[in-house]
Amino acid sequence: MTEKLRRLSFRNILLLFILGPLLVAGLCQLAKAGQYLFFRGDSTFPESAVVQTALWSKASGRIYPALDQSPYTPAPYGPLFYASLTAVAKLADADLDHLLVYGRIVVFSAFLLLLFGAYSWERRQKLAVAIACFSPALILSQIDFEAWNASVRPDLPALLVSFAAFFVLTTAPISWRRVALAGCLCGIAGLLKQSFIALPLSVLFWLLTTRQKRAALVFLASIAAVGIAVLVPLALRHEPFAREMLLARYSPVSFPGALRLLKTDFLNYPGQIVLVGLGVLGLQRMDPKVVSARRLISTYFLLAWITNFYTAMAPGASVNAFLESWLITSICAPFALLDLAETWEQAGVTVRRALLLLWISIMVVDLNSWRMLVSQRPPSEFGKVALLMHGHRVLSDIPYIATHGDQPELLDPSVNHYLEIAGQWSAQPVLQELRSGRFDYVVMGLNGGRPRQWRGLTLFSTSILAQVQADYQPMCVTDRFAVFVPRLREIVGKAADFQKAGCRAPFPADAGIELLQDTQQR
Repeated sequence: MTEKLRRLSFRNILLLFILGPLLVAGLCQLAKAGQYLFFRGDSTFPESAVVQTALWSKASGRIYPALDQSPYTPAPYGPLFYASLTAVAKLADADLDHLLVYGRIVVFSAFLLLLFGAYSWERRQKLAVAIACFSPALILSQIDFEAWNASVRPDLPALLVSFAAFFVLTTAPISWRRVALAGCLCGIAGLLKQSFIALPLSVLFWLLTTRQKRAALVFLASIAAVGIAVLVPLALRHEPFAREMLLARYSPVSFPGALRLLKTDFLNYPGQIVLVGLGVLGLQRMDPKVVSARRLISTYFLLAWITNFYTAMAPGASVNAFLESWLITSICAPFALLDLAETWEQAGVTVRRALLLLWISIMVVDLNSWRMLVSQRPPSEFGKVALLMHGHRVLSDIPYIATHGDQPELLDPSVNHYLEIAGQWSAQPVLQELRSGRFDYVVMGLNGGRPRQWRGLTLFSTSILAQVQADYQPMCVTDRFAVFVPRLREIVGKAADFQKAGCRAPFPADAGIELLQDTQQR
């Protein structure tokens, strides 16, 4: 009995030693999310454009704005996401700033529900409480969720609904009711964000390979029913949902770009390498007698990483492309930790010390990254400048600033940029507005004194940058942005206000005013 208690105590100490740093990182995650909830700016690009689309829908009754007419703003996500956000705007009678806060609270709540759902799933697999806690701890400490868990974007709501479908299928024996419910949930997830295809493909493959053809038909019919119920009314109203949801087909894809994104992630946060290893080992250690859906989970794990990597090949993709992969990896990892805890005492002393030292070293790097992130509070300049935009027409690649002006346009210019390259959109109407000086201000985001770029493309296209440089002159500049005014007319009485907001008069040496220098057209 004493020996048994000793082993149990030793195991708990080991688990606490591993879990402790994850919980510290999780606290940093929560602290960072708290900074974003009420932030006056875009927590992710182009958050304010998404919210403004819902406000336009509230006013017009149409979900998708026309891409070839003003406001020239794409709406690339699923109709359920925009319809839900529009419903919140109507119920709360919210303006942009309040809708940003309400939407972030909803998204953050979805993130917290994912943590609870992950813990519940582990417990359904008969894992002890201490082991089951690792799944939500790994998700909470995962740095790629930072900002995306407090941003009005469809990623977290779609991930929650998709996980609900996964939960329904893997926590009890298959029945037609469960399959139908899972199909409906997968349909809803896809209509929130269309890139969530890994789970439905995995389920279909699993049902067909296990010769459950009727269940596969029920699953497909349920997905189709949700799609028909939502998309047919939109088609009858001539909403351009198909074109908007498939805009990504015009984007240039880059395998090296996605690889660099993942490589940078792994090098900066080595804990992610450990998590992938634990996820793979966890799949191998799952007992099929306990986890009856092991084949489905393995297929989902593989397809999630493949489809997420493909999504990351798009020019506008960021680490949010991999959130689904990190979720399923964190679900699998506790099984590897259970095996580690059970076999720990059988390992040699040198091996144990080496593993503990490696874990400490990795977590020191990750926690230091979290420390720096938490210490860097979101900038306040954007909120101050946005207040100065009321009553003026503004063109900006900073959506939060643009949406505070009159008749905001071109709120997601990076998408318009690659559509212009593909010949699917013309910048001529915007260029004409610039030539005639209709915009009172052009606010250009800067990075290192140059127009901001992402994955090799400037947010505004070269044609727009050239027109701004030809017809506008710099009024003031900061490290983060420059403000331009028309050469043809003078904007009276605002220079002092911009200076109070931290925007100083430009010096001749300011490289940020040379918009076309080092700018590439692709």
